[in-house]
Amino acid sequence: MFFPSALWLSSAIAHDHLSVSPDLPMTEVVKLMSQAHKSYVLVVDADQLVGIFTERDVVRLTAAKTSWLEVAIATVMTTPVITLQESEATDVLVLLSRLWRHRIRHLPILDQRERIIGVVTRQSIREALKPAALLKARQIHEVMVSPVVAAPITTSVLQLSQLMHQHQISCVVLVQPEATNPAIAKPIGILTERDVVRLQAQNLDLAQTSVVAVINRPLHAIQPQASLWSAHEQMQQHQIRRLVVVGEAGELLGLVTQSSILQSLDPLELHPTLDALQQEVEARTQAMQQTNEQLQREIVERVKVEQTLQSQIAKEQLMSAIANHMRQSLHLDTILNTTVEEVRQFLQVDRVLIYRFESNGNSTVAVESVATDRMSIVGKMMEAAYFTKRCRQSYQMGQMQAIADVTQANLPSRYLHLLALLQARAALTVPILRGDELWGLLSAYQCAQPRQWQPLEIELLQQLSTQVGIAIQQAQLYQQLEVANQELRRLANSDGLTELANRRSFDEYLDKEWRRALRHRTPLALIMGDVDFFKRYNDCYGHLRGDRCLQQVAAVLRQTAKRPADLAARYGGEEFAILLPNTEDRGATLVATEIQTRIQTLRIPHAQSSIADYVTLSLGIACLVPRTGIAPTFLIAAADKALYQAKMAGRDRYLIYQESTQG
Repeated sequence: MFFPSALWLSSAIAHDHLSVSPDLPMTEVVKLMSQAHKSYVLVVDADQLVGIFTERDVVRLTAAKTSWLEVAIATVMTTPVITLQESEATDVLVLLSRLWRHRIRHLPILDQRERIIGVVTRQSIREALKPAALLKARQIHEVMVSPVVAAPITTSVLQLSQLMHQHQISCVVLVQPEATNPAIAKPIGILTERDVVRLQAQNLDLAQTSVVAVINRPLHAIQPQASLWSAHEQMQQHQIRRLVVVGEAGELLGLVTQSSILQSLDPLELHPTLDALQQEVEARTQAMQQTNEQLQREIVERVKVEQTLQSQIAKEQLMSAIANHMRQSLHLDTILNTTVEEVRQFLQVDRVLIYRFESNGNSTVAVESVATDRMSIVGKMMEAAYFTKRCRQSYQMGQMQAIADVTQANLPSRYLHLLALLQARAALTVPILRGDELWGLLSAYQCAQPRQWQPLEIELLQQLSTQVGIAIQQAQLYQQLEVANQELRRLANSDGLTELANRRSFDEYLDKEWRRALRHRTPLALIMGDVDFFKRYNDCYGHLRGDRCLQQVAAVLRQTAKRPADLAARYGGEEFAILLPNTEDRGATLVATEIQTRIQTLRIPHAQSSIADYVTLSLGIACLVPRTGIAPTFLIAAADKALYQAKMAGRDRYLIYQESTQG
């Protein structure tokens, strides 16, 4: 399975949907879609979703040449709408499955009261996944659509709409023959569903409209050897949903769309090993069931007593229950605790525990289920003397140990000491193997009296130990995957050299804090900093020393931005930024002063500086309370202007931007 966080699932839901009432005329609907650059509108009546209308519907109606622009949207909308309850949106596979199964591009998400929360689209899933590593590893030619529906430049917009409807596609590529080689068709433009919506909103006669005047230019193209990541970045940069794939001579080869990229991101490909382990669990469970069925037949054939048959059934139920717990959870502690508790209840013994071996030969009681009148030893460290190297080798070969009465068995004194500590009179122990490695032991103890262990009980522990071993592999693989995902997220948001937040992370955080400060009418301060004469420093000392200098400056900024809400980022080159939420001029100047003091204390030599013998920093400060009508870029521009003035005033200082001087 795929295990995204709740934060990921929330980010995959677009909340800026466009809603209209059922009686709104289609002329107004089309204008709204065109103005808002939306590919769909939701039709809502009394807070309930009653229909949906998409760009594809516009193309369908246009191609049919019917008079539909004057009717109400309720007449032409799609209803009922395919939706998904928020409680069912548990992972990305659920979202992708619903989109692909119904061949839709918009999936409204509803709450328990059937109210709209947002809409999941292929674009929103692609943006939420941020699958850089996967996309960089695959090339355009692997997923591109080919052949492509194309048309001459002389085709009318109406004819192109009919082509889109006929082939159930979202665009048509416009081509014209190469002058020197007419057999080669070169793409010169593209007409999309959104273009049809825009032209309908302008009340144009599409049968008479020249496609030359309305096609998208410039045409964004990519070569088949490029990575999917390059296509993803181009789409993000130009806010488009498709790229034309061309050859070396500029000839049309294919088309790559958001859907192409999304379909390449099958999350199951991230977990091949986990899938293999799951298959192994199912195979072994099936083998166990076959063995149990054979045992049942033998019991019937030999006319065994009903109690034996009931015990067999109870064992199967226990195995099924524990297997279900293992499939439902990848948390090792939960799996192990469930196993020992269920086994103790089934065997009606006084103590069941799992030992875990350490690399030095010692072992720890990892989990334990014990009767209330017995002393618990969970977490206790067992010395290597209790389980000698020879003993561990025996367990590693798969051997088990069943002791009916410890007082009658010929046991080594060190093992008798362990059994006395456990207050045990009878013991049953089986190894837990992780692959070929001895991971630990699963042991059951009867304390009050001796016990003759039955074959069914021995088989139960052996089969459980096998499943526990597989569950351990699954859990550890999941933990490794989580660590890898955390590292990927860190790399995506951090600057590789300084380990500060990178530019993208800074922009996202600034936008978030700007909106928060706008809501609460709180001040927001930004400090922009630049290493003085850094190019001279690089030229004099070399890039390695230059990198080290930037790392030292970054460390100072990280130490100075102390509050949880503060963010220090590398803005670009030798330029840095510190965002200080809920901070006025006075607080920002204190931070700037501390930064410059710490930088001066470092005394990083700078023989090429015109103002000092060591590295210095110029700072620009801007502080304001966000208000409607200005964007976060205003704060950046203000701090940057103050930084420029600080440099002009002699560097190695900070200046505060005064809003009255802007312009």
